[in-house]
Amino acid sequence: MDNSNEDEIKIGIIGAGQIANSHLKKYQEIEGAKVIAVADILENKAKKAAQEYNIPDFYKDPRKMLSRDDIQAVDVCVHNNKHMPLTVTALEAGKNVYCEKPMAGSYRDAKKMYNTAQKLDKKLHIQLGMIFSPHTRVAKMLIRAFLLGIFLVFAYKKPPWYYKYEVSVRD
Repeated sequence: MDNSNEDEIKIGIIGAGQIANSHLKKYQEIEGAKVIAVADILENKAKKAAQEYNIPDFYKDPRKMLSRDDIQAVDVCVHNNKHMPLTVTALEAGKNVYCEKPMAGSYRDAKKMYNTAQKLDKKLHIQLGMIFSPHTRVAKMLIRAFLLGIFLVFAYKKPPWYYKYEVSVRD
């Protein structure tokens, strides 16, 4: 057990890639937040993140990390299609979860995440920080006041995997 402040929120990170590194940098700036473990299926990435950010423990298997009683919250920073199983597992392990956007790879998965958090009375937050930025709030105000016009979005497929979005704004 570590001898850190009892008021600190102890966090485990699942994933040690680019997004996790961004989150880890921010956690260092947040008073009262302490990342105490990181897990990644590529154990060398978890070890590197642990060394770089002075995190005491690293794991290859996130379930082992989630079995710890001293972790209160988990930050899920993996591919979208892995958000649901890892988030649900973390919630079922009694952890509150902060998950990267988008919430999940499908509506069904997102609904399962939401329902699990509700059933277990746990917090689930999806990283949508940009919606709180001053720029986004001003854009929302302008749209609601019809000062930008009507946005039209068109999507079409070339090959099945290719989408192009065009936006036109009324004068």
